[in-house]
Amino acid sequence: MIITLLFAILSKTPVLQHPAGAFFALSVADASATARWYRDELGFTIVHEGEAPNRIAKGVLLQHGDCILEIVQHSEAKPPATKDAFKTHGIFRK
Repeated sequence: MIITLLFAILSKTPVLQHPAGAFFALSVADASATARWYRDELGFTIVHEGEAPNRIAKGVLLQHGDCILEIVQHSEAKPPATKDAFKTHGIFRK
């Protein structure tokens, strides 16, 4: 949420009027495509989209009821290692 809020501050655009409920963030390879999927398939509303001034990261903030989702696309991010993924905390698939 820090990246998306930074975009909002720089653009002087109000992002969320009264945030409440659950929040989670995802680092993804394609923020726009992921945001469209959450909008089209799960009913989220895109609240704000932005890009860092140095273009190193993009962010999309979505909301569905009391749930806030931040999707971040960072140009230096790397996908998780797939070898022995079951040994890594978090979500994995084989």
